[in-house]
Amino acid sequence: MMWSRCLLTLLACTQLSLVAMQRYRQPDRTYVPKEAPEGVSLLVDRIANSKYGLLGPIPGKASAAQAPMEEVPAQGIPLDQILIEQTTPQPLPASDQSEAPPWLWPVIQEESQVRGLDPLLIESMIRQESGFRPDAVSPAGAQGLMQLMPETAQLVGVSDPFDAKQNVAGGSQYMAWQMQDFGGDLSLALAAYNAGPAAVRRWGGIPPYGETNNYVRSVLEDYHRKTQTAPMTSSNELQGYSR
Repeated sequence: MMWSRCLLTLLACTQLSLVAMQRYRQPDRTYVPKEAPEGVSLLVDRIANSKYGLLGPIPGKASAAQAPMEEVPAQGIPLDQILIEQTTPQPLPASDQSEAPPWLWPVIQEESQVRGLDPLLIESMIRQESGFRPDAVSPAGAQGLMQLMPETAQLVGVSDPFDAKQNVAGGSQYMAWQMQDFGGDLSLALAAYNAGPAAVRRWGGIPPYGETNNYVRSVLEDYHRKTQTAPMTSSNELQGYSR
């Protein structure tokens, strides 16, 4: 009798175990995989065109139009601004020298005018970017007079970023692209040159990065000062100005 009860108990436990195993082996069909993250193409664009590389945040769903320059989003300071300010040394300071040295000016004039840009603008950019030092290298890895990142230098066909003529030609070409892409808006083109075109598109204007705002303001102030004193007939007539 005892053996019969033990056998029945054993069979009952075995059956319950099989039922439990069958139940938990069944796939959970209520699980829905998460959607793939958005902004992959914009992230690649930022890596290719920005001095900050992977430090920038992955673009989210928010529309760029809702974040004009005067209004910082409600969630606070952007991650890339925090990381840049905390982990990256300050960029190269602008030179006290306001004009390009005599050997450099003909290069600036030739390479900017052939691309439809005012040589005074390129001069102001070089002053802010490198202080007219052809061997300048920033903490982020930007090189030469116009501080080209290696990816950008490759994009514009510059093989030696420390060659003044190549660097100015590549930087002028990249700036001409930004002017074209942003409808001739000089402020947005300068912001795109500094922070990357993807950041300007995402924010719908000049990104609220301290370095970028300082860069745009400094270049514009120096450029406007030059144009007010330069003997040029108009900003559209870029020929005949020499020193």
